[in-house]
Amino acid sequence: MRKTLPALAGLTALAAPLTNGVAALRAASGSAATPKPRVITKTIAGTEVEDGRWGPLQVSLVVRKTIRVVNGRRRQKRRITRVTVPEYPADAPRSAYINEQALPVLVDEVMTEQLAAHVDTVSGATHTSDAFEESLQSALVVAKSF
Repeated sequence: MRKTLPALAGLTALAAPLTNGVAALRAASGSAATPKPRVITKTIAGTEVEDGRWGPLQVSLVVRKTIRVVNGRRRQKRRITRVTVPEYPADAPRSAYINEQALPVLVDEVMTEQLAAHVDTVSGATHTSDAFEESLQSALVVAKSF
């Protein structure tokens, strides 16, 4: 029993430099932990568009850009995290009703499609849909270049 304990102690003493050497090899080969991605979030407002005779409409986007370096190459990914319509025609009761029905549908479509500029026209809200798409297009141009 006495001879096995010192022998085991000698084996663990030999194993410690080997595990440190393996860690050094992994770090040198690039299989070590990759650096954390850099994330940038930006709020982008589209142009204010006149919604026919009803009034101005404006779309605002929150875009998150993730930058990763993979095998020495820089990779960027943009994602729309929120779409709001801070300004829309709501002076007339009918206009307010139409916009309250149509805008959530348009916003949901943008969130589904992400960086696509075309949204389908909502039936009964043609002016709102057209103004929304125009303001969205101007915001997406800025989002793609940031």
